[in-house]
Amino acid sequence: MAKRISIIFTIWISLFFPGLTWGTLYYYSGTMDSRFDMTHPFVIVVPAGLSSLNFIATLPEEYSLPNTTQSIMGLDVTCSVTPSVEDYTDIYENHYKKLVWSNPQQGNIAVTISYTVSSSSDWRISIPADAYPFDSTGLPDSVTAFLLPTDEVQSDDPLLIDLVSSLTSGLTSEWKVLAALNGWIIDNIYYGTNPYGYDALNTYIYRMGNCSNYAHIGLALVRAAGIPARIAIGYALTKSYTLLTGGDPVSLDWGQGTHAWIEVYYPSLGWVPYDPQRDLHHVDTHRVLMGRGIDATDLVGKISWTFDSVPSSYPRGYETLEVDWIDDSIDLSFIKSTSEIISASYSSVVPVIHDHTINASAGSKGSISPAGKIDVSNGSKQKFIITPNYGYEIEDVLVDGVSQGSVTSYTFENITADHTITAKFVPVESNGDGGYDDGGSSESGCFISTIGIR
Repeated sequence: MAKRISIIFTIWISLFFPGLTWGTLYYYSGTMDSRFDMTHPFVIVVPAGLSSLNFIATLPEEYSLPNTTQSIMGLDVTCSVTPSVEDYTDIYENHYKKLVWSNPQQGNIAVTISYTVSSSSDWRISIPADAYPFDSTGLPDSVTAFLLPTDEVQSDDPLLIDLVSSLTSGLTSEWKVLAALNGWIIDNIYYGTNPYGYDALNTYIYRMGNCSNYAHIGLALVRAAGIPARIAIGYALTKSYTLLTGGDPVSLDWGQGTHAWIEVYYPSLGWVPYDPQRDLHHVDTHRVLMGRGIDATDLVGKISWTFDSVPSSYPRGYETLEVDWIDDSIDLSFIKSTSEIISASYSSVVPVIHDHTINASAGSKGSISPAGKIDVSNGSKQKFIITPNYGYEIEDVLVDGVSQGSVTSYTFENITADHTITAKFVPVESNGDGGYDDGGSSESGCFISTIGIR
């Protein structure tokens, strides 16, 4: 009987060399534009005795996000031994090429994938004042699917939920939440090889790992905050560039190799990239996107094989990476530096849009969340939750002075003007024998059931 074995061809790691001034978050505005030729030479060592050999190659993606784009030209795949070829797309719309050799001869098979990349990163794009808590009502399944926990992204774990709760307390805009969560990762997780595991929980416990660890804990914290987030995988490229800081310049670089980062969803903007190792609200152009998913599982190329009798050995795969830079234009202006993140890190200028304001208030016997002056962007929506204290109930909710009844929540849709929302509360009516109709407490905070104590 034929048997089938599969191994991962590529291990996704990033070699990150900080080499950076310690202890400052730098803000910049401007653009980056890069163009380069990429060549991936693969060598598969084929033993004697295989019935078939399969190689699934991950192909580079074309995409356009609000502040980052990537286009691919001249994609070409060549093989030293001609295979049968199948192109397919997975559930996340990533593209692959499956190469199959029947009864391959012992020796080496060379596969070369080449293409040209043009990419841009606009650090001038305004991050909108989308409200927090995040309201996923009405979003398509293609977005809300990235709210789910996985074995690698344990966003439902109490340890991570408690951490997120402490980091986001009192925050009312999504971009501030994302800065707080990613800032915690930058400050508290340290780069290292051979981690105990690549999942978010191991990363939190041991506080170290490679880019997969950074991406998985980034996804876990963002999803635990109720915000959709997906992983992005590809390659980081070694090419140093220097930025002004108001003091000594800093030099930024990535070690060349496979890399992972994340993308986060803003309702009024779409997907925005973050790199929990270093960068907020953007990523640079010294990378290539190969695919996206709910976590890093099954998003990389593989080799697999079948055999009728035990082969002389197992196939082995090797990959190298060649980059020929054509253009690299960096026009980034230093705006300011802060100490809000302890470790050296970099952000786009984040000129937050405050198109409109909602003033939210509540009486002394209950609460409204979020409360106070809430800044929102034009066309966005904002949800409010109204909660009475124990022994009280909602009397009325006034929106721009108009009664909405005793509703427990209210959502402003397609906001195009300033608004007010006010919640009023009254004591729960007594049932005539010392208790309250809903079992609530009296105003003194003491309630004894009319059944008595036994």
